[in-house]
Amino acid sequence: MKSKIRMVGFDLDGTILDSHKQLSKVNKEAVARTIEKGILVLPATGRPQAGVPREILEIPGVRYLLASNGTRIVDLTTGEVIYQVRMSHGQTMRVARGLARVSDGMWELYADGKCFVDRGTYRFVDHPAMTDSMIRYLSSTRTYVEDLLSYMEEKQIEAEKFQVFFEKEERRQRQMEVLEQEGGLNITNSSVYNLEIISDRAGKGNGLLALGKLLGISREEIMGIGDSSNDWDMLRKVGFPVVMENADEETKKLGKYITGTNDENGVAQVLQHFFPEEETERRDSER
Repeated sequence: MKSKIRMVGFDLDGTILDSHKQLSKVNKEAVARTIEKGILVLPATGRPQAGVPREILEIPGVRYLLASNGTRIVDLTTGEVIYQVRMSHGQTMRVARGLARVSDGMWELYADGKCFVDRGTYRFVDHPAMTDSMIRYLSSTRTYVEDLLSYMEEKQIEAEKFQVFFEKEERRQRQMEVLEQEGGLNITNSSVYNLEIISDRAGKGNGLLALGKLLGISREEIMGIGDSSNDWDMLRKVGFPVVMENADEETKKLGKYITGTNDENGVAQVLQHFFPEEETERRDSER
């Protein structure tokens, strides 16, 4: 099994990043070593392209980025978007109006690799999960516009993704009901207080399979590493799903292998387990 894996997609938040949103030296070096062994390793994140830490993108050998829950794949060597799935403009506007009507004001549009928010209404919700590190990340990666709905109409935006945060579970449930009436959507979450909305034609799993098809890599040769429900599409569709110990029990059911937590360098643990040093020596001898 170890030698069959040719591609590894790893989630960021709750997976390769620790609880303070930091990339450890251990994880960084493990990814670089795995790439040296001839394995294609790439971030597979819900973040927009503009929200991915530079230190992730600058890991030696990382060539591709799967962003916005698999709606966008970029060749980092050329900057070319090689795969993209977006909502139609009509669906984009219907979803946005529903979010503006029901949410606590903290809703976001992902388009063209960036995350746009409304300067007049956007605010950080009062929720225990809205940590200082989360606020720092959001503050440094969002693009503010004066009237987001008008901007979207004027620019004829076709969304890659929406994200919305809530203070109360009742409001979150109400938003779910509104979104489910729209149809044609894939609705997930990466925490207990948010929702992530993409086209039902998209997902991290679909994105990895599409990249694999472009590169001649089969489903069975792909490993995915994640921790939350926005990873379910990936965990269900790749040949070898790996789940973090810090994931909830429902997510753990999808894993063929459970690795350590994101604060224990769980990504490094699984890479070192399945791609040990002797694997490099064997591959070199076959050249």
